[in-house]
Amino acid sequence: AVMHGEEVTVWYRRNFEKLKDNIRSILQIFTDNGVISTEEAVLLFDKINFTMDLEAAVQYADFIQESIAENIDTKKEMYQKIQTAAGSKPVIASSTSFLFPSILSEGALYPERILVGHPYNPAYLMPVIEVCGGETASKESIAFAKEIYAGWGKVPVECKKEVKGFICNEINQSATRIARDEIVNGINNVYNRSPINTSYYLFFAIHLFLCRLIVPMKFFSPLCQLYLTLCENKFSPLKCRSRLVSSCIANMRQPTALRLSY
Repeated sequence: AVMHGEEVTVWYRRNFEKLKDNIRSILQIFTDNGVISTEEAVLLFDKINFTMDLEAAVQYADFIQESIAENIDTKKEMYQKIQTAAGSKPVIASSTSFLFPSILSEGALYPERILVGHPYNPAYLMPVIEVCGGETASKESIAFAKEIYAGWGKVPVECKKEVKGFICNEINQSATRIARDEIVNGINNVYNRSPINTSYYLFFAIHLFLCRLIVPMKFFSPLCQLYLTLCENKFSPLKCRSRLVSSCIANMRQPTALRLSY
């Protein structure tokens, strides 16, 4: 968001140093790959406001991305505090991967302003973000969230119904169940070295197929390269992460690439 000129305030209830280090490390990845200069990274970091005062953080906000612990009571309490301080103006999008917006908004002052905005990691590289309003969020809130995400260079995909895992995770879970059943039923085994027949690679391949359906080719291509690295039996988490980051950023630098916001 800050890379697209947005005014960003980060609220955190603990010491900020680890969080700040994480942000600096992400900016360093962009710097190392020539996306931004060292000077630009410093300026971008300095534009981020950090506070432990929740009321001050949300008072003038238009859009709030909530990413606290996956505890329904904690989230509901947070929404009460936010809406008491900020009123009905801001749309609150939860990063939750499994809680439904209709449950999140129970007891809220303005339930129509609460929805799910579920990103995929690493969020600073992956453009897809699922938007689910369920039965309670207004059409205006959903449209506004999608507009905000698109302005950050994201690819918002609306999940029109409340289903477990939303869109991507629902298919991932189905792939995992198939892989498990193949092992249990003796069709496959975990010692099979063939990447096509190994359940992990089957799961990963279906995940990539899903990504291709909703992610532009410029971002899908690096994921395929990462999959090929796995299939070559050269799996190394650090190596794959480095290859994925470099490939994605290289595609970002192309003139036709989506605007950078991750």
